[in-house]
Amino acid sequence: SPEEQAKYPPATCADGHMVAGFGCRGAYCDDVRLRCQDTAYTPASVSWTPTSTQPVCPAGSFVSGVECSGAYCSSMRLECTQFWFVTQTSCAWTTLPFSEEGVATSFGPKYLAGVRCSGSNCDDHYFYLCNAASSIKVVGL
Repeated sequence: SPEEQAKYPPATCADGHMVAGFGCRGAYCDDVRLRCQDTAYTPASVSWTPTSTQPVCPAGSFVSGVECSGAYCSSMRLECTQFWFVTQTSCAWTTLPFSEEGVATSFGPKYLAGVRCSGSNCDDHYFYLCNAASSIKVVGL
């Protein structure tokens, strides 16, 4: 059905960027906005999750884009970027729902790795957030 098709093109970050904040506006928080942050990391691979009400990037990857589908963005698929020599650490789901239409939230030092929605028309969002840790060890010569 037309409702299941993506209403807008995906919102994506530039190469080397990760999602560091999330905002929305419109009916039931369905017009999604991303805050992208340059990381200075080098992308190794990019993939998309299947469309779901709770998509999560594969281990070691971070969200670099979001595409909504369904009525009121009730399903999403995530563009996931894996970076060379970067791992996820201290990952956890947020405990309070984000549903503030017209408001944006920043994830602080963490980056987005997954999204889960619930509530009326899926407008309450929970975020799976991780720190990004470089696994490159600098050794003195």
